[in-house]
Amino acid sequence: MGKEDRSVVALVKGSNPRDSIEEAFQWLGGVGSFIRPGDRVLIKANAAAPVPPSVRPEVTDPELIAAVVGVLKDAGASKVIVGDDAIWHVKTRDSFKGSGMEEAVLKAGGEVCCFDEQPRVIESVPNCSVFDKISLPRIVKEVDRIVNVPKMKTSFIAVVTLGVKNHFGYLSFEDRLKFHRMADLAYVLSDILKIIKTDLTIIDGIVAMEGYGPHGGTAKRMDTVVAGRDVVAVDAVATTIMGIDPFEPPSTQVAAVEGLGKANLSDIEVVGVSIDEVKQHFERAFIKYVSPHPNVRVIAGGICPGCAPRIVAAPPEPEPNRKYAVIIGSRAPILRPLDADEVWCIGRCGIESAQTSKKFLRGIAKENVKIIPGCPPLRWYAKQVI
Repeated sequence: MGKEDRSVVALVKGSNPRDSIEEAFQWLGGVGSFIRPGDRVLIKANAAAPVPPSVRPEVTDPELIAAVVGVLKDAGASKVIVGDDAIWHVKTRDSFKGSGMEEAVLKAGGEVCCFDEQPRVIESVPNCSVFDKISLPRIVKEVDRIVNVPKMKTSFIAVVTLGVKNHFGYLSFEDRLKFHRMADLAYVLSDILKIIKTDLTIIDGIVAMEGYGPHGGTAKRMDTVVAGRDVVAVDAVATTIMGIDPFEPPSTQVAAVEGLGKANLSDIEVVGVSIDEVKQHFERAFIKYVSPHPNVRVIAGGICPGCAPRIVAAPPEPEPNRKYAVIIGSRAPILRPLDADEVWCIGRCGIESAQTSKKFLRGIAKENVKIIPGCPPLRWYAKQVI
């Protein structure tokens, strides 16, 4: 492959967001190569939850978002709109306010757009994998350019959550709820990439998240920005500097196979600093299949990745002098009467497993059988986490 056929990804090292954003644009041909004076630009941020990054580093840093807004406004953009749809039915307006992003955006001359308050349009998906039609916030059809600005994070479901994964926020919560699992999620993301033309991806790795991400991890100082036109290539480089094989994330595998970008490092030209100059080892996110409480027994069988991460959350506040049983999965093996004061049935499959073996629950009072519905049970989980 000739140099002209390779995807270009800029790697910038620095702790000042404005300086890093300006340098990234310079390496990629200047901001004028991305927008024209008068353009309306949508910045797709990650405003997942109403917490500032100083408390939990899961949202795009408001200072970095403000820096992108400022650079685009200085280049002549007529409007710069920062948009997202928060997680788990949290109101996005609350996330923008609670994270500090709204204040930063307004000060920089931009405006915010809550996708959950937007009218939606239906787009057909060519060569679809999951959705033949996708409902999107109308704003995506009303702008001239889209800039994707996710956070650099590990994820117990997606391995990493970077540029490709940030597209999930275009879907409504109800649509996201159906496919929040490893392989399912990757194919949904590829469908979204087929109909949303992202002009630039800028990954916020100033302070990243490692460990039990995307929401329960810890801060990791990287002082790094990764940027480029090809979102798959940007993800491949970012994954590599996190110490993870670029093809391990399911979203990268699917997007690359479907021709939505380049993921082989040999097909990518890295400009700016080298990968080795910024590469660090990230603590991985892994699912914990046992309860941290000795008086909680997990009865598991046929658990899918949508429910597995919820094991550690049930029950939320166990009392030390009580015994608990957690039933989870489509084939949870309940082989004898349960020696428990309280039983938690997690997700649709856990509920069905309990119903199939309800003779073993006869000695437990009805009010002590806790039903957590959902497939996966994200609404309940959100209340425990947010």
